[in-house]
Amino acid sequence: MKHIFYYTSCLILLFLGACQKDRPTDAEELEDMATEKKLAAYLPAETFSLNDLSRFKQATTAWRLVSAAYPTSISATDFETEAGTGVLLASGEQQTLSSKATHADLELELEYLLTKDAEVDVLFQEKYPLKLADSWSKGESGKNASVEDQLASQNVSRSPGLWQQLKTRFRAAEYDDNGNKVANARLDYVYINDVLVQDSVEFTSNNPLEANPLQFRLKQGQVAIKNIKWKALSQDSVLLQNIRYQLFKDLKVDAIPDFTQLEADETGTLTSLTKLEDLAKSKDYFGLIFEGDLIIPHDGNYLFETNIDDGGDLYIDGNLVIHNEDEPGMGTERAMVELTAGKHELKITFYEEVWFAWIDVQVEGPKTEKQYVASEPIFYPWKSKVKDLELEVKEEAVVQRAFVNYQNEKRTHTISVGHPAGVHYSYDLREGSLLKAWKGKFADVGDMWIDRGESQLLDPLNAVVEFTAGVPLARLDAANSDWPKKASTELQPKGYTINDKGLPTFQYELDAIQLEDFLDAKEDKLIRQMSFKGNAKNNMWHRVARADRIRAIADNWYSIGSNYYMKLNTKQAVDIRVSEGQQELVVNVLKNGEEDVLEYELLW
Repeated sequence: MKHIFYYTSCLILLFLGACQKDRPTDAEELEDMATEKKLAAYLPAETFSLNDLSRFKQATTAWRLVSAAYPTSISATDFETEAGTGVLLASGEQQTLSSKATHADLELELEYLLTKDAEVDVLFQEKYPLKLADSWSKGESGKNASVEDQLASQNVSRSPGLWQQLKTRFRAAEYDDNGNKVANARLDYVYINDVLVQDSVEFTSNNPLEANPLQFRLKQGQVAIKNIKWKALSQDSVLLQNIRYQLFKDLKVDAIPDFTQLEADETGTLTSLTKLEDLAKSKDYFGLIFEGDLIIPHDGNYLFETNIDDGGDLYIDGNLVIHNEDEPGMGTERAMVELTAGKHELKITFYEEVWFAWIDVQVEGPKTEKQYVASEPIFYPWKSKVKDLELEVKEEAVVQRAFVNYQNEKRTHTISVGHPAGVHYSYDLREGSLLKAWKGKFADVGDMWIDRGESQLLDPLNAVVEFTAGVPLARLDAANSDWPKKASTELQPKGYTINDKGLPTFQYELDAIQLEDFLDAKEDKLIRQMSFKGNAKNNMWHRVARADRIRAIADNWYSIGSNYYMKLNTKQAVDIRVSEGQQELVVNVLKNGEEDVLEYELLW
């Protein structure tokens, strides 16, 4: 529809010469320009290879490479390993591994696996420790993600033996020209399991004057580390200097015009690309051209992003780089450009039709973090400041209908349940699947109520673990048949009932088979009980879990991809099968009668 709108506008305005000469005239070309929408918002970090130990200084015998590490039990006092590469493993005490590469400012991501009571420090510049520690059983406290004496804002740690994620950005100390320190080293943020737990926390000790290596120092227990990603940053900026503008008043168009056919009403110089309405002395119907000298600090690929309302084009050295025109309102577009260090010509065309005038330009490049170029972060003046709106759970369970994010997809037929025991979950009502669970505080529902609640999202207030979505019950012709997709299932939702504790029981039907699905919480576990009734003719199956690796461990527990634990309390035969390159844990239900109950515990 957007393309139809564009071409119709051009036909209407053609006799005025208002459509831009150098914009693509073929729909296919315009689609090619839209491929920047597929670009991520940030340049990818460098993968820190773990094919061997060549990126590290001489390692102690405590550090070695394996291809996989698995817990031996839910208390995980030890790991089982498989020979190979890709995973760093260390055992013992006070064993340090240093990178050969040095760093100043640094963005770092990695995954880590700890045994019970294990501790490891990530030392930036060989000096500043961020502690990763087993804090799963420590309540709201614990040393995981602590910086010097400052503990994390909340405990989001997973059980020993389960993989966890770290994402952080380190800032080196700053010095003046006389060598005097003017700013302490700090961590801008620390995310553990996708939850912000440290925000702009400083290191108070003295900083090395030169860039030094990154270190991993095992203090006790065992640790495994994988998927290290690293992005070294300099303090260099992309600059836009000598900005000139041309202003076109009373410009009543609804597409980017051909400015070469128009005469500017005003020209001048600026220091930024913001406050456009002040510059135009008007809220609606004007156009602008900005030109300036773009100063690039390093050779390499640069990711440009523009947010524009209503529309505009960005040119570098005379080449159209980004076409940004959204209907209606604010549009975001991106493009990757290879540039040499030094000065380049930048040009931005812009038109404002009605309501809101805005341009911001962001760029990221080699050693240069994402930053605004002569502009400011987007600001919606009609929006109030969004504040957390916590939905609390007290003595009775809370059942809340809301949209839920699952694996970067918005699920709309969902319900979330807050349990007084502090173990909560989200459930897909359409397909009868348990999507995710978390502990601690229940949910932020600000997105449901503030500013008309456009997204309708319920956000968990602690780290989540995601389970296997998809229909829970299926008839399979053979044990190795592919599990049906949700679009092809005949599973029929039959609503749910609420018990005296406020907890729901979900009801479904499949080929005259009745299913009741009830979830409860006890201590740190989520307990799922599924009741089946009907004649299954020996071919009715329940898929319990799906992961890259499912392993049976001690006391009838299973490790599901080393992301969570599951204990099956059942007399039915349990099978681990391979389907579409992954392992599936399945149970043949109603095999020995017309009533069956399956119960399992979930721990993370």
